[in-house]
Amino acid sequence: MTELNQLHALMIKSSVIKNIIPLSRLIDFCTTSPETTNLTYASSIFETIDSPSVYIWNSMIRGYSNSPKQDKALTFYQEMLRKGYCPDYFTFPYVLKACSVLRDVKFGRCVHGFVLKTGFVVNMYVSTCLLHMYMCCGEVECGLKVFEGVPKWNVVGWGSLVSGFVSNNRFRDAIEVFSEMERHGVEVNEMIMVDLLVACGRCKDIETGKWFHGLLKELGFDPYFQSGDDFNVILATSLVDMYGKCGEMRTARYLFDEMPERSLVSWNSIITGYSQSGDGEEAMRLFLDMIGLGVSPDKVTFLSVIRASMIQGSGRMLHGYVLKTGFVKDAAVVCALVNMYAKTGDAESAKRAFEDLEKKDTIAWTVVIIGLASHGHGNEALSVFQRMREEALKSLYINTDEEALQNTSLPPGELQNNDGTKPTPRPHDQILCHQNIIPLSRLIDFCTTSPETTNLTYASSIFETIDSPSVYIWNSMIRGYSNSPKQDKALTFYQEMLRKGHSPDHFTFPYVLKACWDVKFGSGVWSEGFEGVPKWNVVGWGSLVSGFVSNNRFRDAIEVFSEMERHGVEVNETVMVDLLVACGRCKDIERGKWFHGLVKELGFDPFLQSGDDFNVILATSLVDMYGKCGEMRTARYLFDEMPERSLVSWNSIITGYSQNGDGEEAMRLFLDMIGLGVSPDKVTFLSVIRASMIQGSGRMLHGYVLKTGFVKDAAVVCALVNMYAKTGDAESAKRAFEDLEKKDTIAWTVVIIGLASHGHGNEALSVFQRMREEEKF
Repeated sequence: MTELNQLHALMIKSSVIKNIIPLSRLIDFCTTSPETTNLTYASSIFETIDSPSVYIWNSMIRGYSNSPKQDKALTFYQEMLRKGYCPDYFTFPYVLKACSVLRDVKFGRCVHGFVLKTGFVVNMYVSTCLLHMYMCCGEVECGLKVFEGVPKWNVVGWGSLVSGFVSNNRFRDAIEVFSEMERHGVEVNEMIMVDLLVACGRCKDIETGKWFHGLLKELGFDPYFQSGDDFNVILATSLVDMYGKCGEMRTARYLFDEMPERSLVSWNSIITGYSQSGDGEEAMRLFLDMIGLGVSPDKVTFLSVIRASMIQGSGRMLHGYVLKTGFVKDAAVVCALVNMYAKTGDAESAKRAFEDLEKKDTIAWTVVIIGLASHGHGNEALSVFQRMREEALKSLYINTDEEALQNTSLPPGELQNNDGTKPTPRPHDQILCHQNIIPLSRLIDFCTTSPETTNLTYASSIFETIDSPSVYIWNSMIRGYSNSPKQDKALTFYQEMLRKGHSPDHFTFPYVLKACWDVKFGSGVWSEGFEGVPKWNVVGWGSLVSGFVSNNRFRDAIEVFSEMERHGVEVNETVMVDLLVACGRCKDIERGKWFHGLVKELGFDPFLQSGDDFNVILATSLVDMYGKCGEMRTARYLFDEMPERSLVSWNSIITGYSQNGDGEEAMRLFLDMIGLGVSPDKVTFLSVIRASMIQGSGRMLHGYVLKTGFVKDAAVVCALVNMYAKTGDAESAKRAFEDLEKKDTIAWTVVIIGLASHGHGNEALSVFQRMREEEKF
């Protein structure tokens, strides 16, 4: 840095500072060289330049995108646009990289809009960065749309797709991408092979994993045929990890032993493999070998080896290493230690390990409480529980470390003392932390949701101490029992919830319905179900079908019909409506036609009825089912035969034509409906706007939206904006957007992309800036 300062001073003294080229080289030197990186110094030089070139802007953005201050890269990008500079091919990758690291998908979408406007989306590198950004932000579907928008990808783009699926835990999808690569004649590289092996390990697909191992050899990537600097330690480690995750420890160990070079990740992979396979002795031996070779363990090492120590019993020695290496400050590692001591029954050591943790979160408190309670130390558990409540009073929020939760596995146990007695209640145990229910709800969650820590008896004992449980806590108890062998207890909690005047929400019913299903068809105690009904009639069965449909469990709804037949219960017209809806939603045309035949067989056919007997709901459900399944000729025939039609009937036939690409007929039916005096609703507009994109009748439709007041509905207005954007009418898109009183991020994004996609760059920039000002992000 001293030489850099001297060089800068010499440039000022010799007037070279006035030349933009030496300045740009100086900024490059400050932003790209690892040895001389000084972004503050680069910024001070940047501020002296009156008119920085795009190259200099890119240097600043690149420098910050590669630093811990990625948000500054976005600030420079905004400033670049504000001052009228146009980004180039090199700008967007750095900006998108910063968005990826910051997980700022809102900013990323805005950049995407500008990329579309400027035409850089045709650049493979920029498109790959967009794909990577969406995948890093967890927006997999958006990433797929980017991928589908490029006609031909190179191996780097395909690799980004595979890596994105893996990072979002969609391992099967990652493996399937390989088949698509083969179909498109794209050969994999070593980096893609690493991700594919990771995917095989995570879903324990040993056969595909072995096949990929064979492909490595065939393609000449086998790291074990390389030596020296050519040895690919990452690829070799991924092989060890895959075989270890799949339980093939003999192969994993052979490959590990054959490695001429090992990284910390290599050691972690083999140790984790032995730990997960139950061979704690070998895992501990490898850990000690690693330490002996001077390799420093990390968090992953400790979490794996602590699990091994539960099997081997070397916990105290391991605790010493944790203290020595400073990982005693890591909540996940300390929680694993507490869990280890709790499993081995050493409650005092568990408490001491807990006390070493400087920042105690809800999960840490929960681990030590359950650990004590599960091993006969009831009074101590209550004491720590009371202390947690007191600590909660000092802060209305306690942070949760999800990783600690994932690495904790305590067994269920009764809350009692060593002598079998119940813990002694204390007067202050009845004084609850009403000011902050979060720790209690988290504790109950921990006892009812994690497969490894489920302790419903303990959860119930905590539940009983709460004077006014929230609906969330009621749901936790119902959910816990619905997933246990005691499903009848879920129904008991549900009845008690209603008796005490609490209103269930949309999360309650799926758990109750699951309990109903399991109790009825599994354990044979259905008679203890809702309000003690010994035998369900058709109304009860209908509620079960309707419940599955309303929760999008369409196949389950259809399967209930088979159970009704088995129990000799005949369906009624209401149940038939739900069954037809289920067939339409899962596009099961064969089953739908069968149910249509049953409707006729049972005498429910609405088209054989007339006058007041005509069942317009059942008739509409038939039209809707055939439309959803693409059988528009039958759907139209039934619709035309209806002596009476509701708004839902019109919506069903219009949606059918719209979804099947016949916009002209959908629009004609919409006008017929209006002519007959039937007022459209939100569903009508959303369906017919889709049709208008095909037919081109958007302006007339916009008039109807204004006339009926649906211009206040965000979904309808966004559909209009999208329609105009797709047809290239940017001005009308902007006017439709201005009609919307409450503009959300999606609406902003739609209009920006619409303008940018059709050559209106200045307008897109103007709206982009306005969005950032109004949204304040």
